[in-house]
Amino acid sequence: MRRPSLTANRRTVDLWNLCIDPGAEVIFRPGLGQPIATRTASRAHMIGPDAFVFVMGAAGRVPLDRVTPASTGA
Repeated sequence: MRRPSLTANRRTVDLWNLCIDPGAEVIFRPGLGQPIATRTASRAHMIGPDAFVFVMGAAGRVPLDRVTPASTGA
């Protein structure tokens, strides 16, 4: 499986930051275990070629591809 390009990750971060504010409800999928309902603790950002965000309850930054906005209805 190919890694997303730097440009694709930058676009993902920019779109995330346009749509998701710090403190928004999200679902965090850790490597092991059940998904966790939590909130963002920062805006998304790039570190090197990778996209990250801080979420409450996780030790440190987490890859943005492991976080999704929580459902808001139905």
